[in-house]
Amino acid sequence: MKVCVLASGSKGNCIYVERENCALLVDLGISYSRLLSSLAEIGESVEKIKGVLVTHEHIDHIKGLSVFAKKNPDVPVISHQKTLRAVDEKMHTNFSPFARGDFESGFSLCGINVQPFRTSHDAVCPVGYTLESDSKKVAVVTDLGLVTPSVRQNVLGCSLAVLEFNHDHEMLFGGDYPQSLKVRIGGRYGHLSNELAADFAVDLIKEGARNIILAHLSEENNLPSLAKNTLLNKISRCGLCCDGLEIETAMQKCHTVVYEVK
Repeated sequence: MKVCVLASGSKGNCIYVERENCALLVDLGISYSRLLSSLAEIGESVEKIKGVLVTHEHIDHIKGLSVFAKKNPDVPVISHQKTLRAVDEKMHTNFSPFARGDFESGFSLCGINVQPFRTSHDAVCPVGYTLESDSKKVAVVTDLGLVTPSVRQNVLGCSLAVLEFNHDHEMLFGGDYPQSLKVRIGGRYGHLSNELAADFAVDLIKEGARNIILAHLSEENNLPSLAKNTLLNKISRCGLCCDGLEIETAMQKCHTVVYEVK
């Protein structure tokens, strides 16, 4: 599988996953023109995309869906039925009648086995995804306030994880946000802090993960260097072997490298 985070952050999220010239997107929170230009930059085209997996209905994850669907009417938009209804209400679309009956139990698309799993976030039915092919598993797990047993069970054993490192606790609670917003972001239905994310990332590395992409960083309450150093310090304290380990911070305005998960 090939994996590239095209955009990540509160202004838009989109992840590209490809197997043998057939591709899926996880979320489409960027404009259609941005999608096309990002795909062109990595040598890919929209014609390869055979499905869009949606994690939840917040605008930074669905902003580009309406235009995409008009331009590519045969490409399914897939999520939990509750999420699709919420997307329809917000975007004035009509995705919910086509919800998959096998969504929660998992399904195959593009030769990739897709397994949704519930996450803890303030949306109607938020999920993360694992995508597995040829005994290699990729996990996309952002927008969650804590690592639940379900998240842990599904994500452990992945080769590559796109994992939320949203905020530094001290920057968030020492910053200018209203107290109610600080509590929401830092709570169990908000976003994952650097510390909590690093703890989970260490567990993933112990179980064989060799690519960790730090995602959904807050522009106000985090720094790429701070997020990465939090993880590196945890790895060092645990005495983990880092041979072959790659860590990258996904950004809002540019894509990551294209990873080959073999």
